[in-house]
Amino acid sequence: MKDGFQLFDAHTHIGKARHSGRQYTAAELLRDMDRFGVEHALVIPYPVVEDYRQAHDEIGQAVREHPDRFTGASCLYPFIPEDAFRAEVKRCVQEFGFRALKLQPNSNR
Repeated sequence: MKDGFQLFDAHTHIGKARHSGRQYTAAELLRDMDRFGVEHALVIPYPVVEDYRQAHDEIGQAVREHPDRFTGASCLYPFIPEDAFRAEVKRCVQEFGFRALKLQPNSNR
């Protein structure tokens, strides 16, 4: 809470980015959220990852461990076969309770 407002960060990442090599853990995100008074965050995989399933699994684990702090979002290249795309989004919703989908076709190849 800051100045009477609940802070919700609608764009955060955990995991490892293939394009930059940057790594950021759920523990680091929580530390920084606490530091800046952010109460809740939408967590999205980095746009370029080696394995989108692994990236979603890492976020899913963080959501399970901290459902009061994190909401998960899936993000995968939208031009994979439609059945694979739908299956992964469905898995994220059913297994982890993800509530958002980010499309970023220009960078998540």
